[in-house]
Amino acid sequence: MNIQYSDLPVISYTKNSPSGLVTRKPVSSAMQLVAYEATLAGVEWEVIPDSELMKFTYNNRTVHVLEHYQPTLTVTGDWLCIDKEATRSALAAQSLPIPKGYAILATDSEQSWEEIFNVLQKPVAIKQAKGTHGLGVYLDINTMEEYKAKIRKTFAEYSKAANGKLIVEEMLTGQEYRIIATPDKVVAALYRRPASVVGDGTHTITELIATKNLDPARNWSQDIFPHIPIDEDVHEYLAKSNLTVDSIPAADQHVQLRAQSNVMAGADGFDVTDEMHPSVIELAKKIVRAIPGLPFAGIDFMTTNLSNDQAQEHHGVVEVNATPEFDMHDLPMFGKSRGVAKEFLMLMFPELRE
Repeated sequence: MNIQYSDLPVISYTKNSPSGLVTRKPVSSAMQLVAYEATLAGVEWEVIPDSELMKFTYNNRTVHVLEHYQPTLTVTGDWLCIDKEATRSALAAQSLPIPKGYAILATDSEQSWEEIFNVLQKPVAIKQAKGTHGLGVYLDINTMEEYKAKIRKTFAEYSKAANGKLIVEEMLTGQEYRIIATPDKVVAALYRRPASVVGDGTHTITELIATKNLDPARNWSQDIFPHIPIDEDVHEYLAKSNLTVDSIPAADQHVQLRAQSNVMAGADGFDVTDEMHPSVIELAKKIVRAIPGLPFAGIDFMTTNLSNDQAQEHHGVVEVNATPEFDMHDLPMFGKSRGVAKEFLMLMFPELRE
């Protein structure tokens, strides 16, 4: 039976004031799920004032959790995932599938940009070396002009990239999935379909987006499946198909709104855990084990067919996240709850395992 968002405890981080504790901000839905599972398991929990910490106690042992950072995560494991160049290096060392690519430093010359573009198969993708939530990610780049423009834009608009580096890679083909795994098991997999609408022959794309944003799943919490934004990326993507947000798609016409499949950019989420081929499961576990100090991860994985032996499919790792937002797996838009929050809790208290 699926967990309902309404079942979760309402929790907020607080701070001290002369009048007592006051709310700073809500606890993330991921940690609400962990607190929910903790209550079911008989684990005591509380929020630590003046912090973003929660304290969990079981059998006279206490564990502190900073948001959805798994407490067993090491500094090394976290850093190797934060820096996408380091992630690529760790996976390549274990002969795991990554797309051909290179790092570009903020101090590199345009000539070096050109050399990288010329040796990579097109289209290419550009992303911040330390970005999150799909910010500063540009896909399906085929021309030198667009390539240079996106590099300049990324360095200008995203401080983390401007202070360090970005990654340019050959684009993988297929569909992108988010897989939650530990070194020993795969817990869940979600297909993230890029933000899209379906025409009815009457309403504009703007109106169709507004209607889709009324979906209850997009209104439980903006942490899980947020509203589809209309931003510069949407305008640019539509323009490639000679469309604008004022266009009226034909009845049943599927209109993709952006290239990225990030849920925080409006993607739909479909649980596909039961569809994974055993080779995908084994590969996901190897990916986690390839990164020292990583106990729990979200793997962004691209393949032409998740249900087939990957030896026969074009596939690869897009990135690995050491602190994945896992609420979308326990509160899926479509499909079954997968107990990821429960797994998160059991990594803290292994004695809870049956």
